[in-house]
Amino acid sequence: MTEAPRERLFFALWPHPDLRSRLAALGAGTLAGGGRLVPPLRLHLTLAFVGDVDPAVRTCLTEAAAGITAPPFTMTLDRLGWWRRSQVLWVGTDHGPAGLARLVAEVQRVVVGCGVAPETRPFAAHVTLARKVRRPPCGELPSGLVWPVGEFALVRSVAGREGPCYTTLATWPLNRGTEEGPG
Repeated sequence: MTEAPRERLFFALWPHPDLRSRLAALGAGTLAGGGRLVPPLRLHLTLAFVGDVDPAVRTCLTEAAAGITAPPFTMTLDRLGWWRRSQVLWVGTDHGPAGLARLVAEVQRVVVGCGVAPETRPFAAHVTLARKVRRPPCGELPSGLVWPVGEFALVRSVAGREGPCYTTLATWPLNRGTEEGPG
């Protein structure tokens, strides 16, 4: 009997095109110590990494995520950072809005409810700009990196020679209700 094909999945936020362009320029302008820029169309914020799952778990995730209730929110990316150990250049926020925390909690509830072990590392709201960076970034973080978030997605990742290939499998709008302000 053959085993069902598995897919590597994660839940994510995709920046709007203008913000994506600004993030790509930021990565290129602050890269120090070599490194490999993340292509603009791959820039995203991971809400929850799911991992390799079979089709039944994918179906469970898709159906359960449709029931997530969370308000839209606006997030300000106000921190440029570098993780020495993983050699990652990133932009993120230390003071994410409550809407982001709520969405992450709801997504984690769905992941666990579908039988997937939760991520053990604490959530860190960030967008990876470059990998294999050997030194901290040089340059300043521009102001105005504001991200209005109105939907989230389930994404498949397939490894490739040029880096991962991402395919959005499903998107869901955040509930229209009281929108949160910048965080």
